[in-house]
Amino acid sequence: MGEIKILESLNYIDDILISDAIFHKTVRRSDKLLKNKIVKIAVCLVFLSAILGCASFFNTQNHSLPFSLKVYGESEKGEVQAIDMEIDKKIPIDLFETKSGVKGFVFSYDKPDKNVPSAVAIVSEGDYDGIEEEILKMADDSTQNYIFYVPNEYDNTPIEQSFFVSGFEKDILYEIHLIINKEGDKYYVNLKR
Repeated sequence: MGEIKILESLNYIDDILISDAIFHKTVRRSDKLLKNKIVKIAVCLVFLSAILGCASFFNTQNHSLPFSLKVYGESEKGEVQAIDMEIDKKIPIDLFETKSGVKGFVFSYDKPDKNVPSAVAIVSEGDYDGIEEEILKMADDSTQNYIFYVPNEYDNTPIEQSFFVSGFEKDILYEIHLIINKEGDKYYVNLKR
């Protein structure tokens, strides 16, 4: 009698397992997870933050520098004037000639330390000693450090040049990309990021 009960139970279990196997629907684990409302909200927030993060990374509309970069030109009265530069903005620039006959473009930026005297960096392929004082007298602003750029050829434009500026924040070096174009008899400079 005990054997019959065991056989009946086994048949019953077989019937249940077989019928479940026939009517069983496979449900993916991700479908089970997405039925939970909290998980749906979390997935949406992660997706939204990823989109916003990528959008802010590719945003190139930042037109400000962490310091003031100036370009020098002559006014209509013949006086030297400084113009603040902005990224992707075309600004007129003049070619200055020193007393020793060296021609170049003058740029400046704020000194990080106001107690240190102004400095002049000469960017060229030649050796032009002694013109630093001429540039400092020409610009005459003790709050600025100066860059005197002497290109090899003045008429072959665009002239692309990069400068490195440091000292505004601890151990940070900024690279500045400039493009100088000649239109007619005037030069224009464009600051690129």
